Amino acid sequence: MRSLDDRFQELCGLLKHGRSLSSMGTEPVFYLVYPPSELLAAKGRVNAWKGRLTNEGWDVTTFSLTEMLESFLKEHPDYAVLREHEQALRESLSAQELLGHQHELARNLQAIVQVDGRPNPKLLAPLLRALEESNSRPRGLLLLTDVEGIHPFMRVNTIEHDLNGKVRHPVVVLYPGIRHGQTALSFLGIYPADLNYRSEHVG
Repeated sequence: MRSLDDRFQELCGLLKHGRSLSSMGTEPVFYLVYPPSELLAAKGRVNAWKGRLTNEGWDVTTFSLTEMLESFLKEHPDYAVLREHEQALRESLSAQELLGHQHELARNLQAIVQVDGRPNPKLLAPLLRALEESNSRPRGLLLLTDVEGIHPFMRVNTIEHDLNGKVRHPVVVLYPGIRHGQTALSFLGIYPADLNYRSEHVG
């Protein structure tokens, strides 16, 4: 198995020379794919990787999908209502009842995060602003981190879908998952392999 740094080295080469002819899509969206077991190790390398990209001439902006989701939920009025009695419920419910409550809470939160099966536009607004800002820079590069934090509400490809047609400079996604063939990915290694990615995958 190749190391994280070997995978990153390949990514740097792709960023320099562009996407391969075998890619499904055309926009410069790249996934650095690594096993979920290496998630913490990858997090520890983010600053070093950002430094390497900067040294190679890229104007790098990091954007945390976890922070995006957390900020959106904290500002949503329904989230406060859902969490209002959380501590009291944890103390009064049995283990079985608490499990059922947690599943119900997850369903309610997902209904806030998604609208008709697509990410809530208000959720993605900060990401789209960051993308537009990166696009405006001659050597802009948007580095998406903490993607594991959007589980279990959505998969990364639902966000990628909403970026289609908007990406002019590279977007790099640090992706904990399993690669299947040329285009399929299993998010966190727990979801079925998904072919609905039009990005370039390294790893």
